[in-house]
Amino acid sequence: EFRRVLFRSAVVGRDVDINQSVARPAATQDVIVAAAESSTIRSVAGAPAVSFQKDAVGVGFDLGNVERHAVVWVGRGTAIKAARDVKVDADDTDSLRSVAAALGVGVGGEAGGGSVSFWDVDAEVRAETEAGLSSARPGAEFAAGGGVFVTADGTFSVMQVAGNVAVSGGGSGVALGLTV
Repeated sequence: EFRRVLFRSAVVGRDVDINQSVARPAATQDVIVAAAESSTIRSVAGAPAVSFQKDAVGVGFDLGNVERHAVVWVGRGTAIKAARDVKVDADDTDSLRSVAAALGVGVGGEAGGGSVSFWDVDAEVRAETEAGLSSARPGAEFAAGGGVFVTADGTFSVMQVAGNVAVSGGGSGVALGLTV
């Protein structure tokens, strides 16, 4: 079994001032608070079984667990100023390719093959500004000559294959495959 936990974050705490006293910022000035995560997982598992006198059974398992987090957070009381844009952005792009295969060859008996590709994926993509508690303790404040963008984007692609071959010279052959 494969287990992977990935965490990317960008945090601006509470009561932080960013760019508040810049007298003459460039017209193209942006303030960007970002967390980005990207991964590609390729996993292959196989099991051959050959018997010349008895039964043959091959079983292949490709099992895994992936936990992904891309989080951006701006705390209350924080003030961010930019001549052009303020961007608070979280991005996550992932790809999973899984192949589980089995081969069962029984020359003098029965043959069987089975394979399972099972992956548990937990993904969190979040861009967040903390709300204020009152007018005396306001939430995050943004001042931008262009725009203020708070975005979170996640993309996940999966390709799972479970394949089997069962060949018998003296009996029956059975092959089963499952992807979850």
